[in-house]
Amino acid sequence: MFNKCCLTLILSYSFFCFSEHIVIEETSGETHVIEFQPTDSFLSVMESIETHIQSKSETNLINEPVQSSDPIKMIIKRLNRKITVNAAKVPPRDYYRFYSPQEKNDLHELLKSLSEDSLLTLGFSKKSLQQISNRLFYLHPFQTLVTILNDPQLTHYIHKIRQRGVIWNDLFDQFSNALNEENRKANLLPFTNDFAYQVDLDEVYILPSLRDRDWLEFFDTLLATHPI
Repeated sequence: MFNKCCLTLILSYSFFCFSEHIVIEETSGETHVIEFQPTDSFLSVMESIETHIQSKSETNLINEPVQSSDPIKMIIKRLNRKITVNAAKVPPRDYYRFYSPQEKNDLHELLKSLSEDSLLTLGFSKKSLQQISNRLFYLHPFQTLVTILNDPQLTHYIHKIRQRGVIWNDLFDQFSNALNEENRKANLLPFTNDFAYQVDLDEVYILPSLRDRDWLEFFDTLLATHPI
């Protein structure tokens, strides 16, 4: 079984293809391989690991799932370099943690850039935009959507981004990851009624897509009911 305090992750690279993989090694010696792409973000890779562990727990392949808030020691080997990281299970985002004025300004700056800037400009400003995104990461995705859909300018930006192909896909993936994460922690459905009220909807319109984790349908409904 997995030891709650000692998982070994070996990050290895293939020089003959574009995919990479992580090997999770149990203290028993059994290994599990998780594939990912070089373009995947660190957070999405870590989410894949969490999903893998969770799926094994649900099928009883792991007798003692990693659910403790105690730190998990991870050893990551990359190109003969070893890095030890102490990581803790991330708690659920607080639904009642509202956007501060500064955070709302950050959201304006981020969505304005994503909706208006050229790909070249976005490339040059990638670092600063990532810093903004990191500052907003710990806010509940429902609160982000409440903030966007109750602000005409932000609603305008999100509709424009939706027409921008790869930029929208990346933003949609970030939202989907956050929604999936909170759903696994039972931190979405209990707030559906209040969220629907906050965005002036009857929850009957969004509850099926939330239950099915159909985020595409969820966003289609939200944006169709909140036009520019």
